[in-house]
Amino acid sequence: MSETNPFGRPLDPEILREPVAPPARPLPAGLLLSLALPAASMALAALLQKVMETGEPRGDPAGRWLQMSSIAGLVLGLCLGLARGGTLPRKMLWTAWGAVAPLFFTGAMVLGVEAAHPFREMLAERGAANCRLTRKICSLSELREICTAGGSGPQTLERTKALLGDPAQTLCSGAGCTYRWTYAGPWTPDNWIAPGSVICSVVADAQGAGVRSAIVPGNEVP
Repeated sequence: MSETNPFGRPLDPEILREPVAPPARPLPAGLLLSLALPAASMALAALLQKVMETGEPRGDPAGRWLQMSSIAGLVLGLCLGLARGGTLPRKMLWTAWGAVAPLFFTGAMVLGVEAAHPFREMLAERGAANCRLTRKICSLSELREICTAGGSGPQTLERTKALLGDPAQTLCSGAGCTYRWTYAGPWTPDNWIAPGSVICSVVADAQGAGVRSAIVPGNEVP
């Protein structure tokens, strides 16, 4: 007696079978190699540049690195084409891709950064607006102005203290005091400072008058 469905019709035996999983497809070796080739050529160029260019770099280091990446990619692409075999056009294609790939990926990265610039500006403006709800100094240019003014007399030093608040660090001796404030943002896309903060340092004499100031990148003052 055959199995039937609720409507009294015979069931198709095919629908009772266990589904068979499709065979796993191997990773596309050609695609992986085409992505690994520019990465290897750019890493090799960076290593060669570090070994060959000793001392202080001159000219355009980024341009030289890009040229060396293209040359390294051409050599690696030629070797890869010979190793994989195939027809002469395929070997030439690997060689050409090795030479062009570093330029292609570098150009794509630059275009991506430029395309994201308006969004970064929008986020920076929003961060500055939120900052002004609780602070008086919310841009690097404002910090530079008030920090420079703090090192030019007693009145300007007091104004610096009023705008920046209590110093993160105060070092005093018989000759005077050094006041240090930390600024950790908000930043705009064109003035972000690594590792994420700058220090405004103002030196005052024994009479409390600012005599010099400086802004340097650095970690937060302990």
